[in-house]
Amino acid sequence: MIPGETSMAPSPLGAETSPEAADRALANDLARDRAIGAEGPVEASPHRPTFDAVYHANASFVWRNARRLGVPYGAVEDVMQEVFLVVHRRLPEFEERTSVRAWLSAILINVVRAHRRSARRKDPSGGSGLPSPEPDSLSDPRSESPLQAAERDEAVRELYSILARMNEERREVLVLSELEELSAREIAQALQVNVNTVSWRLRTARREFERMVLRRSTTERSGTR
Repeated sequence: MIPGETSMAPSPLGAETSPEAADRALANDLARDRAIGAEGPVEASPHRPTFDAVYHANASFVWRNARRLGVPYGAVEDVMQEVFLVVHRRLPEFEERTSVRAWLSAILINVVRAHRRSARRKDPSGGSGLPSPEPDSLSDPRSESPLQAAERDEAVRELYSILARMNEERREVLVLSELEELSAREIAQALQVNVNTVSWRLRTARREFERMVLRRSTTERSGTR
């Protein structure tokens, strides 16, 4: 696990689409989802989770991982809405041989990627480059002293700062593997790559993360002299 924090359906946007095609596909998905929503709830099979059950069990999962993947605080609700609109439409396709969270990760990754492409077109400079942190609890805040809470919040702030500076592909693998503990096979299916690619990205992501932590620590020590 990374210090500072406590098998899947095919990618909803497809594996080999251009950025423009992916955005169009996502827009079509959302339009269909809204039309379906107007018609009423999707019927669930006896063995398939209902939309309400998926939402209530996984809303916080989608929220925190959208943030970890670089979605600014002010845009998280829009991203969550898009994710769960896709979930609503695709829930009848869910297969029990995959975990719900692994399946959700594939949807989330594609929505976040589309969001980043759109944000870059609107602001090529990338804005501030750092997502504003908010509590991503490592433990039950009710059991913490004020000092423990402050230390936890600082650890989360540092984690978010480092993740925001990482290569995007490696960050995706690191978040899903180290923070959410998905298997290499689940991550491969979510990202539409092979397991060897996941293993390579994870190794390089760990090295990149460790270098950033070391560089940050060195800078802080130098600043106190």
